[in-house]
Amino acid sequence: MDLAKVTVDSFSVAGINDHITPWDAVYRSALLLGGNRRFILSNSGHIQSILNPPGNPKANYYENGKLTSDPRAWYHDARHVQGSWWPQWLEWIQARSGEQRETLLALGDQKHPPMEAAPGTYVHIR
Repeated sequence: MDLAKVTVDSFSVAGINDHITPWDAVYRSALLLGGNRRFILSNSGHIQSILNPPGNPKANYYENGKLTSDPRAWYHDARHVQGSWWPQWLEWIQARSGEQRETLLALGDQKHPPMEAAPGTYVHIR
């Protein structure tokens, strides 16, 4: 499979101290995709790199708009940013999300009406 033919934009995040998914492997995976690719290297480990909200005084990350074939070269030229990467992702996703619209408060529509109230009869508590 040629992942370069996947041309949707991608936003990849890795943790610098991630022992399960090493950041350089995530970086190389991001390079396989086509489209506009963005890679962020968060300062934490596997879970903490993702759960790093704005306001966390320990949050910081690295970014470099130029993705090269060498993750170490990317890191060497990356800019260290104090704060959470979440605002960067929010800006990125909003730019690709289209116009905002009203939230529908009712489930279903005329073609697909709701079958029953949540949680449904298929859920059984024992």
